[in-house]
Amino acid sequence: MNYKGTDFFFRFEDEKGACLFSPGVGERVVRRRPSASYFGWDTQLANVADWVNALRFEVEQPDVWSDPLPIEKGLLTSTFSPEEADRPFTEDERQRLLRSLDRVERKLLNLAVEGVNDQELAAQRHEFVKQQIGDLIESSKRLTRKEWTSNLIGTMMQTAVLLALDPAARTSLGALISAAIGWLFPGQVSPVLPP
Repeated sequence: MNYKGTDFFFRFEDEKGACLFSPGVGERVVRRRPSASYFGWDTQLANVADWVNALRFEVEQPDVWSDPLPIEKGLLTSTFSPEEADRPFTEDERQRLLRSLDRVERKLLNLAVEGVNDQELAAQRHEFVKQQIGDLIESSKRLTRKEWTSNLIGTMMQTAVLLALDPAARTSLGALISAAIGWLFPGQVSPVLPP
């Protein structure tokens, strides 16, 4: 038997009750051979039940790696003109970036400590977010626009994954980032950044 759209399967190997299946519980592939005292259809039904439970766990869990930070796809595929890509930010642009990053930081700080009851862990997460945003601010002084934008996206993806943000939080953060940096891409439609 194959689970449609995946590589997962269950296969009866012989009439004595041996089987092979994937996914297994804690293993990618499981091969089971019956013991001399216990084999037959009861064994196979138990093996199929184990496979179904492992399969359910595998396919019903959200894939945190599928889209660690949903950013407006147009921003990811946008390109700067050659003259825009290789120039540093002007002072006015840096000030605008600082305002945008301040809003992103406030949102991220709330997401980072939401539901965290341990004060020490909350403080560590708060400091981590402050450091990430601080690094982005500093890098805006030395990187070109194109380099900085790549740095922003990578840093925010890393932050979302390390903080184990749930899909709704990642979507919310991704929308805010899309709005925050949308002005960097002339001709792109970008939502208005909320206050």
